[in-house]
Amino acid sequence: LNLVVECDGTYWHNRPGAWERDRKRDRYLISRYGVRIVRIPEKSIHSDPEQVVFEITSARCEVLHG
Repeated sequence: LNLVVECDGTYWHNRPGAWERDRKRDRYLISRYGVRIVRIPEKSIHSDPEQVVFEITSARCEVLHG
C-alpha cells in the first residue's frame, strides 16, 4: 500500500536526536518510495487506541483512493 506506520516509543524519542533521525528517514522514504507515513506516539496507543485505529484507517483510505 505504500503506507508506513511508525509507533514512536516514549523511551526512544526522549533521547537526543531521535526526532531528527526519524524526520531524515521519513524524508528519504517519501522521496525514494513515495510512501505515506503515519507516526503514532506511544502515549496515544495507550490513551486513545480507537483514535489510533481511525488515523491508520484514514491514511489507508487516502493511499487507496487518492
